Amino acid sequence: MTSVKLLKTCLFFILFSFSVDAMKFVHPTDVVKKVKENFANLDSYEAEFTIVSERKDQKKYTTGTAYYKKGGKINFTFTNPPNDVIISNGKKMWVFISRLNAVAVQDIKAGTSGKSLTESFTESGVITLFNRYHYAYANVNQPMVINKDSFYVLSLKEKVASGGFSEMKVYISSETYFITKIEAEAPVSRKVTLTLRNVQQNIDLPNNLFQFNISDTMKVVENALTTAQ
Repeated sequence: MTSVKLLKTCLFFILFSFSVDAMKFVHPTDVVKKVKENFANLDSYEAEFTIVSERKDQKKYTTGTAYYKKGGKINFTFTNPPNDVIISNGKKMWVFISRLNAVAVQDIKAGTSGKSLTESFTESGVITLFNRYHYAYANVNQPMVINKDSFYVLSLKEKVASGGFSEMKVYISSETYFITKIEAEAPVSRKVTLTLRNVQQNIDLPNNLFQFNISDTMKVVENALTTAQ
């Protein structure tokens, strides 16, 4: 083979390789679009959750079961610490702390949407999330294989500082386009990671899961939530 033919052959294979890689590449905007479509078509889910809160050298682990129903309804029932709950009916959010017998009540319209990680796993929360943050792939190797599962990992930076989480990493299943984990950082050297596992989608959930009844003995704090969850 002449040197000219060899050069042409090499160029062909280089160009072909670039073409194949280009066909495989999925733009992060397309990933976000599919995530929004997935949550728009999702009626409900149940999953196990873990929340890890880190500040300086301290770590706090909480666990429980998460429930979601279309319309922004969520219920995070904690097993550790026991009896704590975070509940939203899509209009109000209640955060009950059992050891204090206290509940914080927040009108969602007052602006908590997008600041609470629990809301980010809902249809309206997903829309708010990607409106409030600039996003791009966390690195060039996408999707990433983590513990044998495949994820698109997006890095998010807040467009306008709000006192909430300034940066996030969002882990999205490359098969289902469901958000399975969010790592969030606040300017005060605080990091919160919320992970969902064993997700069961489109199951029948009663509406009373998403309503909180305040007793006469509970201490009530109105519209005080910022980024506590």
